[in-house]
Amino acid sequence: MKESFACMVLILLVHLKLSAQEYETIKGGFISCDVLHYSYTYGEKEPRKIYRVCHKEYDREGRIILDEEFTEDSSSARKFTYLYDSAGNLAEEVFYRKDEDRTTDTYFYDEKGILIRTQYCNTLRCETDEYSYDEAGRVIEIISYDDEGKLSNIKEFTYDDRGRKIRSTTHDKKTEFTHFYLYEYDDSDNGMTAYTQYGQPSSKLLWYTELYDSSGRVFEHKDFNSDGKLERTEKYKFDMQGHEIEKYSDYFGLNCATISEQSVPLISEQSRPPISEQTVPPISEQSRPLLAP
Repeated sequence: MKESFACMVLILLVHLKLSAQEYETIKGGFISCDVLHYSYTYGEKEPRKIYRVCHKEYDREGRIILDEEFTEDSSSARKFTYLYDSAGNLAEEVFYRKDEDRTTDTYFYDEKGILIRTQYCNTLRCETDEYSYDEAGRVIEIISYDDEGKLSNIKEFTYDDRGRKIRSTTHDKKTEFTHFYLYEYDDSDNGMTAYTQYGQPSSKLLWYTELYDSSGRVFEHKDFNSDGKLERTEKYKFDMQGHEIEKYSDYFGLNCATISEQSVPLISEQSRPPISEQTVPPISEQSRPLLAP
């Protein structure tokens, strides 16, 4: 989902402490959880706490189909819905905002189930990305088109002999500007540092760093500004099944909150039945939007 970050410091905590057996029971059902937001704006000495309740629904395959948060007065604070095609691929993701505003991401696949195109649409315009792969199945090029079907930019990716991404290049066709990104890894492959280069030749500018666990999941992400100063830190925790159970964000090094663990019980399915399961057939190439050369 293409989203921009607000200037407000926002720390989000969602705990879903469920056992493996409990995860089996949410197939075709739903769970409820407590959500605690800490928001911090400049000039405030203490962060404000915002309590919400989340509701997540799953189809019989265990795939999430609804992710929604409610305020204390039971009104919807945010909402995501998900649709899958008959092959089990994610076909559509919709993010609902206030006042009927929404963003819809639609995913297109070939007959082998490989993602070939993504379309991002809001109430004003649509953008489209098309993907190309090498023989190893790695993305080597993404071509983007604007709402009029005109070429917007081209992203190219380079990998080392171990399959790790080491370089990406973005060519902006509207400004004729080229942006370079470099990726370096530590000796144990447990960490990666990304740099940016504006034009060539140019000195490397620190962009972000990531740390990985033994399963290859990111458990820490740090963003830096153009002066090399830390702007944001995000940390993640996972349960034994690999589900994310905690996300912690600290903007601008304020470290304005501490996180305490919360247990989340399952809610009886009789209290709120899941929405009807919805699937859509694979999208054929005939539905592909016309793109201007």
